[in-house]
Amino acid sequence: MGYEFLADGIHILVAEGSLAVDATTVFDAHDFSVYSDECCHFSPAGNDILQQFVASTIVEHFAKSE
Repeated sequence: MGYEFLADGIHILVAEGSLAVDATTVFDAHDFSVYSDECCHFSPAGNDILQQFVASTIVEHFAKSE
């Protein structure tokens, strides 16, 4: 189990009509650390990148449904 399991589950959720997206690659284009510690907490830059991804995904979803 891990990210692959979760990513596979996204397809099921979408097929059932849920808004679900795979954000596992959202930081790939950035060449700096997006974490503020050695665990899993994002830095302010990491939070900004994720926030922009989530916001644009929501806007795209509602633009398509109009």
